[in-house]
Amino acid sequence: MTAAPVRYVLLIYRNERDEQDSSAGAYDVAELGSGSGVLGDHRLAANHATTTVRTTTGGPLVQDGPFASTGVPLSRLCVVDLPDLDDALSTAERLAGWAAAVEIRPLRAVR
Repeated sequence: MTAAPVRYVLLIYRNERDEQDSSAGAYDVAELGSGSGVLGDHRLAANHATTTVRTTTGGPLVQDGPFASTGVPLSRLCVVDLPDLDDALSTAERLAGWAAAVEIRPLRAVR
């Protein structure tokens, strides 16, 4: 009996200029091939389009911009179903040459 696949989100960090410049080597997740377990690939809007809501003692605080200010922003989310972390690492390594960094997180159902 084979184990059920694990659902992961790959958080892809890439310079916004590179993400918007098609000549900078835009990566098509479809290039991962069939059987890659890709369920969704979503490009995020630029940081200037981000709004963050924080909880403070005085109530909610709404501000423009991302929660964390980093040198290379989170630019894309890819959701995959894969057998295990080794396969997620292999997928992330294929993306890492194109991205500044790829963070792997297992997803857990809320309900």
